[in-house]
Amino acid sequence: MDRSGRDEQDLAGLERDRRLALDLILQRAFDNIDDFFARMPVLAERRSRVEVDAQRFTLRRRLAAPGAIYLNETITLFAGNPVMHLCVDLELEPHAEPQNIYFAFPMALDEGWEAAFDTAGTAIRLDQDQIPGACRNWATAENYTAMWDKSGGVALFLDEAPNVQFGDFHFGRPLDSIPRPRGPLLLAWPISNCWETNFPRYQPGRMRFRFGLRTFNEPDLPDIERQARDFRRPGLIWPVTAAGRRPGSGTIE
Repeated sequence: MDRSGRDEQDLAGLERDRRLALDLILQRAFDNIDDFFARMPVLAERRSRVEVDAQRFTLRRRLAAPGAIYLNETITLFAGNPVMHLCVDLELEPHAEPQNIYFAFPMALDEGWEAAFDTAGTAIRLDQDQIPGACRNWATAENYTAMWDKSGGVALFLDEAPNVQFGDFHFGRPLDSIPRPRGPLLLAWPISNCWETNFPRYQPGRMRFRFGLRTFNEPDLPDIERQARDFRRPGLIWPVTAAGRRPGSGTIE
């Protein structure tokens, strides 16, 4: 048996499956996108540019939004890396009125979708693994959130902003369970000043929020957590310069 040929076929099949899951999710997302944008304020694009080299593809967009002094979005795809890197740089006008800011990801998932997040090193399936009375309206994740149906799903890797809402905006009374309609939203919730503590009502200066986004065929939650941890804590590389050696001439073991 030609094992190498079989391995190549297996890898090619996995790559086709991964592309199929992504195509299905994106294709079905466009079915619901008009309804989604009808509910959301429209961002004005001031300018954008694309940067391409052998290792990455980067889209940079300068946007205008109500209440924002500065808003810049960067989307990067790296060669050989299935994770889409998202970065938002944001500076808000100094208003003390209550405000919440969300980054919305429309998901083309069927009715009855499932979701999970991790906390304290444990994967928690939405509703299924939560005790009665636990908060469902939003969740605070340690490294990731994930949503999926029978055709595949999407994982969102979190760094500076751990709060999320599943399915839709959930305000008002606490929910005993999360509705699972077709075409849900995954909402990252990076900013809120709705509190009664000694923190200021607004944060001056620019803030940066990083997210990773990737698709999957099956919800392998331990593997998703490993990838999310790698996203949050990439390897630290420092040039070796001790004992008179030039930077780059040493080795790291």
